[in-house]
Amino acid sequence: MSLVTWETYWDGQHGQQSSAVGRWLFRLREQRVGVAYARVAMRYAPQRGRVLEAGCGSAVGSLWLAKLRHDEIVALDIFLRALEVVRDRAQVHQVKVGLVRGDLRGLPFPDKTFDLCWNSGTLEHFYHDDVIALIREMRRVSKVALGIVPAQHPIWSWPLKIARWMGPKVESLVLEGGYYRLYREREFRVLFEEAGFDRVESMTMWSAGFPFVVAAGFEVAPRPQAPATRHVAGTAARG
Repeated sequence: MSLVTWETYWDGQHGQQSSAVGRWLFRLREQRVGVAYARVAMRYAPQRGRVLEAGCGSAVGSLWLAKLRHDEIVALDIFLRALEVVRDRAQVHQVKVGLVRGDLRGLPFPDKTFDLCWNSGTLEHFYHDDVIALIREMRRVSKVALGIVPAQHPIWSWPLKIARWMGPKVESLVLEGGYYRLYREREFRVLFEEAGFDRVESMTMWSAGFPFVVAAGFEVAPRPQAPATRHVAGTAARG
């Protein structure tokens, strides 16, 4: 999607141009899905960790994470309107979230700045090779990278059919306006493996009656090597 299209999308869900359907979808995402996302993130972020949601959109998961655990949260998105939504909702929830306008393809942070870098409802909008590149960038800036995407499941077919029946505007809201892929758990897990993580965990979760795939990548810290030894006059001396 182009910048103009995404900005229009966010206005359609949360703004002066929002429709009744858009407002309902936003509330559903915020009140039901956002809480579920936050609880998944809590599995992988250390207590009161530093967390980046890269490609945050409305950051509903991060808002709840800040509310439930008081982590240090930074929300990054390339689209200004999305960050304005985060700012407005953070005031409503009375939580503090740092806002950064930036590109997920080149995160403006030094290596290993965060304990957790995650996103939800983001990676399904990119093609295969791009997703791997994005996960590698998430890996660069964090100790753990986490992604949540819609799962490939027949239950997704009925809202898509209804949306198409209701016309292009509603379909655009449901599909978020552009390329949209549903994943099997193994498919999504492999993307994190191809991104170079030493260890990957995955699972399927349900929220608001719909399945989502979760994958998390970890870099295993190298074991400390034993000090070298040398032999002097038949005895072992440490070097």
